[in-house]
Amino acid sequence: MSSNSKFKNRFDSLLEGVQILDFKWKYIYVNNALVKISSYSKKELIGKTLMEKYPNIEQTNLFKVLNRCMINRIGERIDNDFIFPNGTVGNFELSIQPIPEGILILSINRSEQQKTFEKLLKIKDLYAFISQINEKILRLNDRSALFSNSCHIAVEFGKFKTAWIGLFDQDNKTISMIQHYGLPEEITHLFKNLNIEVNSPHDQILKTESYFICNDIYNESELLKWVPFAKKYGIHSAIILPFRKSGKIIGTLNLYSEKIEFSDNEEIALFIEVATDISFAIDLFEKAKKHKETEELVLKNERLFRALIEKSTDVKTLSDQNGKLIYASSSITKVLGYKLEEFLDISIFNLVHPDELDCFLEKRKEIESVSGKYFDFEQRFLHKNGNWIWCEGTVTNMIEEKNVNAFVGNFRDITEKKKAEKDLLKSENFSRNILNSLSSHIAVINHSGTIIAVNEAWNRFALVNGETTLENTSIGSNYLDVCKKSTIEGDEIAPKVLIGLQKVMTKKKDVFYLEYPCHMDTKEEIWFALLAVPFDGEEDLVVIAHQDISQRKINEDELIKNNEILSKTNLELDRFVYSVSHDLRSPLTSILGLLGFIEEESKEEDTLEHTSMIRNSVNRLDEYIKNILIYSRNNRMELDIKKIPVQKIIEEIFKEFKNIKSSEKISYEVNIKELVPFYSDKQSLNTILENLISNAIKFQNTEQPNKFIKITGTIDKEYLHLLIADNRIGIAKQHHNKIFDMFFRLSGKVDGTGIGLYIVKEIIKKLKGTIEVSSKQRIGTSFSIILKNLKP
Repeated sequence: MSSNSKFKNRFDSLLEGVQILDFKWKYIYVNNALVKISSYSKKELIGKTLMEKYPNIEQTNLFKVLNRCMINRIGERIDNDFIFPNGTVGNFELSIQPIPEGILILSINRSEQQKTFEKLLKIKDLYAFISQINEKILRLNDRSALFSNSCHIAVEFGKFKTAWIGLFDQDNKTISMIQHYGLPEEITHLFKNLNIEVNSPHDQILKTESYFICNDIYNESELLKWVPFAKKYGIHSAIILPFRKSGKIIGTLNLYSEKIEFSDNEEIALFIEVATDISFAIDLFEKAKKHKETEELVLKNERLFRALIEKSTDVKTLSDQNGKLIYASSSITKVLGYKLEEFLDISIFNLVHPDELDCFLEKRKEIESVSGKYFDFEQRFLHKNGNWIWCEGTVTNMIEEKNVNAFVGNFRDITEKKKAEKDLLKSENFSRNILNSLSSHIAVINHSGTIIAVNEAWNRFALVNGETTLENTSIGSNYLDVCKKSTIEGDEIAPKVLIGLQKVMTKKKDVFYLEYPCHMDTKEEIWFALLAVPFDGEEDLVVIAHQDISQRKINEDELIKNNEILSKTNLELDRFVYSVSHDLRSPLTSILGLLGFIEEESKEEDTLEHTSMIRNSVNRLDEYIKNILIYSRNNRMELDIKKIPVQKIIEEIFKEFKNIKSSEKISYEVNIKELVPFYSDKQSLNTILENLISNAIKFQNTEQPNKFIKITGTIDKEYLHLLIADNRIGIAKQHHNKIFDMFFRLSGKVDGTGIGLYIVKEIIKKLKGTIEVSSKQRIGTSFSIILKNLKP
């Protein structure tokens, strides 16, 4: 019977697609089910190669799996998305098995199962969306925060592409976005003061007082204006939900999805519930706001008098024309130490310092004849303890004012201010001495560029540089004019300095920094750094500092040269290690092949025992070389960050190890809670897992009847937490800190390379993670791993 007939009898009746490729990648059989999901007929496929029918397939991950099965002759399974001739996408599980003719590929359609799973995930996300909104309503008391959180939650939990909230104007002619999440900043202006056109989505919402939904924007006539925007940002569907304040629509929650047919009736009901919850929260905020405003108004009126008079730190006094005090606020005790009853028995004139009394009396006399006139004063008053207290204030003539009929005094203690002014004079002298001690050349310029202050180092440098009269660089000269003059004379640095200073002076830049060479009358090139920053004060001043950085430049040049040499050396060393390791594996493969011939042809026990010993030694050496290759690759290769199905790859690794004779009696268990997608380097993660699982098998406790390897873990936004546990022979506590050292090996019946766990730890470091070991002899070992979720 021909091969085609044999396959036809077996596979033609199957509902799953079957295709068989020979070792030259030619199609030698396809069944009817395969043809239905293909764009080719049997005649067009049989005899043709996979590469002829699907150009560039060699570049795909699918081909890597097919090629690995073809070469290694080990079956594999893979999920693959397939585009049907009508443009729809189907999800297939491919089972690839080696057969004598080549490889057989069985295609199982998982599309409906995938759709059901996606539907469940979507409903779960929407309930999480509602739950989060309700939680925020309970916790927040601010409308802006509610809107911001609602947009964020819609994208984070509702899985929308983007979300924005807009409010209608009073006439419902425009709507303006006030919060958003997921929209690029450069396009947010499109949603400011957006005109509400007739029959537009927002117009329909205002007319119907209901939601608007579009599950296919590209084919919606009312949204033709927004199709280019939707295509550019990958948006396919949208739902717009109105929310209300006191029963009136005031705005909308706008949700955009990258999926067609994103919402059905069940989901729309959930979205309406979200809008209703937001409306409820807005009414709560409004009621709370009005209640708070009422309370604040009452308290404000109640505090007004006390705040102005009784609680003021200023002293308020009333005195008659003769200077007799008839009223004083309670702060008199704090300022001058008198009790109120003591103060009212004193004449205001007796409290004024003798040196300032005549001036005070003269000013008081000047305002006696004009009602409402006042004068300011700054003078000393007598404290109860005998000290003189500096005060400043005003005296106003209100003798003719009804219910006042007195001179009104208002003054405050400025003793500390006076002391501070005195200290400031000392501080200025102190600061100038510090400034002059600095090696940097420092100058201060005003808003026009005039130099108003310099330190001694600035003048010294000018003198050394030929400015014997300091005409162009001293106080009073204009630094900007000097830069302009140098620019005209052809100086290349001067225009850069001029532009930089002007930007700092006009507050377009906070800092201007420039490094430049200065060719002085020396053989060596001198480098300077110029720094210009605004002066920390009320005036528009700029501080300019020049610093000699020649030695730093020399050090930087030497560091760059040393780094280049070191990088070249490391690269050459990595290449050497990789080349030598790769070349060593080729003869080992030949030796294993020759051993296979000897073992097949010889029946002598001694010979077979010796070949077994040789094979073990060669395998151990091969494993050692492979570890060196992995170590070299880990140092050379950049991380390829992709989404990784952690549970699935662990199951695949377990499946590979189950075919090893030494693992036949070991039970395998894996349970990973993938709360969010995990992103990392797949090859590196595989290396970590394969190494640790291999060690667990290699160092198993042969006396243990129920041997196991269990891997559990959780994935959250930040980390992957893994625990790899087994009941192997265990590791003595004194070795726990050494097992990750390079070339460290435990003595025992099983030989290791001493490099595997070292490589594991280095890869984990590269993946921004940690690893810890816990082990007891004859009980078991567990490795706790934490890896950073490297989501782009």
